[in-house]
Amino acid sequence: MPTPVLDQHEFPRAPEPAALPEPNDEPEDLSHSWVVAAEIAVQERTAKLADFRGSFTTDTGIRVDALEVYCRACRRPYEDVADADCEALDRQPAPDRR
Repeated sequence: MPTPVLDQHEFPRAPEPAALPEPNDEPEDLSHSWVVAAEIAVQERTAKLADFRGSFTTDTGIRVDALEVYCRACRRPYEDVADADCEALDRQPAPDRR
């Protein structure tokens, strides 16, 4: 049996290529978002409030002992990655609390 000859219009079409994303003029921000795990001595009343609310306000001049300084996004210690770009996929800036 002879092989049928197909016209060029009878071949299935290749799918359209996916559209490329628009180039972004601004470079991606790869900076770390530094946070400090801290230890603050408080009175029992403040401890109870902090336990209930998850936060509290300190008095002016209270010394805060830094237990650890790390990047909020990649969770790596400051001393290990201070001079490198953040490698986290989902970078969110540290909250600005003044």
